Amino acid sequence: MGQEAGKKWAATVAHCQCVQPALPKSGRLPGITLFVLLSLAAQPVFSRDADWDAWSNIQGKAYAALQAQGIADKDRILVHLAHTCSLKKGHKTYRVLEMRELVRGGPSPRGINYLVLMDNRFRVAAKVELGMARPYYCDAGKVILNLPVDIPWLGNTGNVLVLDDLAHVVRAEQMETSDMAGFRPKRSERH
Repeated sequence: MGQEAGKKWAATVAHCQCVQPALPKSGRLPGITLFVLLSLAAQPVFSRDADWDAWSNIQGKAYAALQAQGIADKDRILVHLAHTCSLKKGHKTYRVLEMRELVRGGPSPRGINYLVLMDNRFRVAAKVELGMARPYYCDAGKVILNLPVDIPWLGNTGNVLVLDDLAHVVRAEQMETSDMAGFRPKRSERH
């Protein structure tokens, strides 16, 4: 635990020690009281990387960074921003964000999906237009999509985006659904 995290933990524990619950005649704490006290003492402590795990804590910061860097189009309506997965390239960790913007006007809403790769300092490394495709998961430095996408600057199409160490798309490959590893709740060493 870092020094700041240790201070937060000590403050939480000190607060819990000041609370004097009324003991029943038996002199024992009822189970629910004990549970509540332990829950208060177990407040989560976040580091820079752990903040990304609590997406709701940083979604506003990510959105502000997208606007500041000109990634979110001011003429469109951002209706979806989600952290899909994380991948490690070289010595950096990049967060794969899925972003959907709706085009204003028209008889029916039309949307555009984007894949945005952002580092821990909220700097955008890459933005890829996905059309109607959506990211499934990350595996071994690749982002697996549900549909093939055309990558114009590469001149190929695929549902697997291969990234270099700077999180730039260098190749699109095709993978059959039956060959997909799928989501694994436990983090892979191959991320």
